[in-house]
Amino acid sequence: MRRLAFGMLFLGVALMVYGWWGIFTPSGQRAYDEMAGLIPLYGGILGAFLAVVGALILLMRRWRARRSRPA
Repeated sequence: MRRLAFGMLFLGVALMVYGWWGIFTPSGQRAYDEMAGLIPLYGGILGAFLAVVGALILLMRRWRARRSRPA
């Protein structure tokens, strides 16, 4: 599960960087003009979702590990 969470986090950050490049840089705007600009937009949104889910998985694992340790 830890590998999955780190994979989701990495893929999410990569997709957010791709979305930022496609929307906010001149070279990205030339590559994705008009309706094609939706590809980086949706990639960035998906990346944000994956990053949040990956981070939540990691936080939940840490919380459960802390809770299961004897006092």
